[in-house]
Amino acid sequence: MSWRTVFGGAREIVDGVAWIEPAHITQHMVVTPITGGVTPEKTSALREHIFVYELGDLETIAEAIQDLVLLIDEFKIYVSSYRQDSINTADWRADRFKQISEKKPIADGVASYRRGKLRRHTVG
Repeated sequence: MSWRTVFGGAREIVDGVAWIEPAHITQHMVVTPITGGVTPEKTSALREHIFVYELGDLETIAEAIQDLVLLIDEFKIYVSSYRQDSINTADWRADRFKQISEKKPIADGVASYRRGKLRRHTVG
């Protein structure tokens, strides 16, 4: 999946946004004119690649982004705390690390990694 995507709308989609990957829409736009124009089959094939984000989907995505930002902020405080005398204690850092690690997205990620579902990425 590409992060560069194409969004749009349609009269049929009142409370949502249509999404398609550029490769699929580009293929349709290039192939359709040279193979006889728009047909019900080509339209149907294109629609198989369209996903509609409804209002509830968009709200869920927005909430997940907000939760991620808060989690990143908490982690930044933890990471930078070793330079701050006021909270530079081994006990505070150990407790904070445990609190962050127990949050659902982190705990789920660690569990997936341990089950072998996530792979460790290395450079070089």
